[in-house]
Amino acid sequence: MTKNVLVLVGSNNDIDNKGQPTKFTNDLTTTIEKINEANPDKQISMEYFDSCSADRVPYFLPSVVNETKFDGVIYSGGCSLVLGAAIQEALSHVRSTPEIEDFRQEAAEAIKNQPGKPFIPGNYNHNLITRKISNYYFDPTFIPTIGVPGTDKPSGGVTALTSIVENPPGCEPRPVVGLGRIDTAIRSMHKMLYGMENGFDLVTIAYEAGTQEAAETLRKKLDGLGYKRASTIPYQDIALKPFEQRPDEIVMFVGDKSYNAPLITDAQTLDGRVNFMINCPAQKDMSHEWTSYLKTLTQLNNTISVGVGNYDNAAILAAQLLNKPEVNEKMWEYRNGKTLSGVINKPLWLQNGKARRE
Repeated sequence: MTKNVLVLVGSNNDIDNKGQPTKFTNDLTTTIEKINEANPDKQISMEYFDSCSADRVPYFLPSVVNETKFDGVIYSGGCSLVLGAAIQEALSHVRSTPEIEDFRQEAAEAIKNQPGKPFIPGNYNHNLITRKISNYYFDPTFIPTIGVPGTDKPSGGVTALTSIVENPPGCEPRPVVGLGRIDTAIRSMHKMLYGMENGFDLVTIAYEAGTQEAAETLRKKLDGLGYKRASTIPYQDIALKPFEQRPDEIVMFVGDKSYNAPLITDAQTLDGRVNFMINCPAQKDMSHEWTSYLKTLTQLNNTISVGVGNYDNAAILAAQLLNKPEVNEKMWEYRNGKTLSGVINKPLWLQNGKARRE
């Protein structure tokens, strides 16, 4: 059995360094080789396009994700907010329309033929469009995504981290790994895909001292989505006692002081004891701690993280991985209700998009 993963980058610079593969590319290839060698019956294959910039060519994404039917998507870049959101939109788009337009040839010819003329996305020559049937049409299967923040000069990667992971509650979760950690992303994707295939069944929520209330909030979120078997335990019960994670178990960690601990953090300790973990940091003011938090994430080998205090999206991600019909139904009922009340329905004092004054 083989799971096919699409790896996207925002620029050729991410994978090519003056004609040689970058560290990102080498880490990606090496990690996949090690995974496949250790798991002969659970292989993972990878394809990636040189780049797919959602800023320069956003309309490429539907045709890109439609090239092959991918089981998961990993994306990396220094400013990944637009790419992450656009991937989710593209996956929705190819599921809702049977025909996908391939704009690559048109874009290349338009720019080459008139290099000095402004290239306006959306101003197409439709004679150059190739149509193909969507590989995802009518397929409701959950396709996980993982973001890999890259370094930018102003923030050292913090911009990418926050833009990927800090999306609104009730939306599609966009989990993240540490700075440049494509190896962690590939390993985590492998565990997520085969965990879903074999059936995740158990959720254990570990918490630090002072975050038990947050862990209980997360448990109640899962309960509201139809999964009523999650348990909460002090993180020491995993970190300091004999513990062997079951193949069907998702460990979730709610921490507070792991952002700026001087040496080994609780998150690092747990990461070394489990096969797969979802990190859901407790709600707090992070304005002075993002750099330290990114450094902590970069040390983790078996962990993906959702937004700080975003218990909604942590529960949604766990629900998606559990992949149980009754949980999926409750999850979508909740998410669609949030969309209806938060975006689609207008407040009573608005009429036809204008403020009504009494």
